Amino acid sequence: MTFVFTPWYFVMALLLAGIVACIVVFIKMDKKDRELIGQFVKESQEAPKASEVKDEPKVEEKVETKETTDNN
Repeated sequence: MTFVFTPWYFVMALLLAGIVACIVVFIKMDKKDRELIGQFVKESQEAPKASEVKDEPKVEEKVETKETTDNN
């Protein structure tokens, strides 16, 4: 019931502080995201492309099975 009896300017001040806090958090997140995206793009450009990588001969593994039959 305290919320009902408080003057309206206290409530408005709390709401305004919450909005400002959300804006600050979103701005900081955006800056960090831009840094991470830039770092990812930079690393992906430095990595060798799939077309440039030489194809190594693939070794095929053959699994030999031995079938046993019972002649009873």
